[in-house]
Amino acid sequence: MSARSHLRPGTIGAALALALVSVSLAATPAARAVENSATVNFTDCEVHKSPYTTNQQIGGETNWTTTLRLDHPGPIPVDDEVTVEAELGALPAGTMPESMDDLRVQVYYLELVNGIGGPLRLYSDNWIGDWDRNTPLVLPEIEQEDTYSVAGLWEHRPKKIYLLFTGKDSGGEFVEYSFGCDNVVNPQPILTTAVYDLSATPALLLDRGGAQSGQTVSYTGSHLLAGAPAMPRARASVTVAGISAGTVEVDDSGAVQGSFVVPAGLSGTVEVRVTNGARSAGAALTISSSGPGGIDLNNPATWHPNAQTGVVDGQAKVKLAAKRVRSGSAVKLGGSGYASGEAVVIRVKGGKGAGKKLFTKVVYANAAGAIKGKVKLKRAAKGKWRITAIGVASGRGGTAKLTVR
Repeated sequence: MSARSHLRPGTIGAALALALVSVSLAATPAARAVENSATVNFTDCEVHKSPYTTNQQIGGETNWTTTLRLDHPGPIPVDDEVTVEAELGALPAGTMPESMDDLRVQVYYLELVNGIGGPLRLYSDNWIGDWDRNTPLVLPEIEQEDTYSVAGLWEHRPKKIYLLFTGKDSGGEFVEYSFGCDNVVNPQPILTTAVYDLSATPALLLDRGGAQSGQTVSYTGSHLLAGAPAMPRARASVTVAGISAGTVEVDDSGAVQGSFVVPAGLSGTVEVRVTNGARSAGAALTISSSGPGGIDLNNPATWHPNAQTGVVDGQAKVKLAAKRVRSGSAVKLGGSGYASGEAVVIRVKGGKGAGKKLFTKVVYANAAGAIKGKVKLKRAAKGKWRITAIGVASGRGGTAKLTVR
C-alpha cells in the first residue's frame, strides 16, 4: 500500500516530519515544535547527465554522508494541517562534474520507508545562482504544509534521495544533471510519529479465539485515547469476564499491546475488555478448563480421530513461507480452515539422512480459524519432509511438503 493511500494530496512530507512526535512528546496536550537530527549514510550514489535524454552516467558510484534535520509540531490528531521543515545538509565539493550558472536544484524526492504504509517523500525547488563545483553545495531548507490522515506510530527510515540540477555551463549552454542515491547503510528510524484519532471506534484483537485456564493470551487494541496525549501516559484496565487482568499503557496513537493469563474457574465464551475512561473495546474468548472444546492436550485419546491417527482430510489449508530450508533453521507456516480457537497439532516428519526425523508443535487457531507459527528443525535430517496440521477438536487437516538441505 502506498503512502498516498494513507495521506491526502500534499501529505507525503508530513509523514516524515510527523515522526518527530514520539522522539520527544510534549508534556501537555498542546502541540509544540519538536526537532531531531541524525547522520545518514547514503550509498550507491550516481551522477547522470541529461537524465531525460541520453541518461549518461558520469563517473562511478559514490557515497554521501550528511546530517538530516527535521522539525515538526506534535503530537497531532489526524487531518490537522502542520508545517514540516527539513534540512539535508550539504553536498561535498566535487560531487558534480562542472560549475554552473543560474543553478536550480530540485529535491525531486527524499524517500523514507516505514512500518505502516508505502514510501514517504519530501520535495522542494530551489534557485541557487552561480555555483563553483569546488565548493560544497548547501541545500536550502524544505518547508511543506501537510496533513496526516492515519492514526498510529510511524517509523521513518531514510531509503533514497534524488536531486535534479539545471543551469548553464561555462559557455552559456543549458545543462542538466541528476544525483541519486538508492540505499542507506544500516538504516535506522530517524523519527517515530504518534498520530491519534479521537473519533475512531476503539477495537481489540486477541491472538486466539480460545484458550484454557492458566494460558497466556496476547492482545492489541487501537483508538483507546480518551483525550489528546499527555504525560504521564494513560493506563487502561484489562478485564476477563469482569475479572481484573491488570492494566496496560495507552501509547500516543491510542494503541495498546499486552497479554494476560486466563483466570482459573472460567469456562464458556467470555468477554475480554480494555477500558480507558469512556473509551473501551472488547473481544470474545472461549475458555475451557481442559482446553478449547473440552480437549485435554495431554491425552491424545480425547482428540478427534483424525488428530489421533494423523489423517489429513483436506478441509484445512497449510502454506509454507519457504519450501526449502536448511537443517537447524525454522520452517515458518500459516494455515486456515480450523475451528475458532482450537488447538492444532503440527507434525513435521521425513528426512533420509542422519539426524532427527520428527518434530511436533501445538499452536492455536485465532477467532477466524487461522494459524501461524514456526518449527525449529534442530539437527534435522536432510531430504524430503511432509508437514501435517490437524485440529484436535474439529479433525480438519492440511498438509504441505518441504525439502531440508
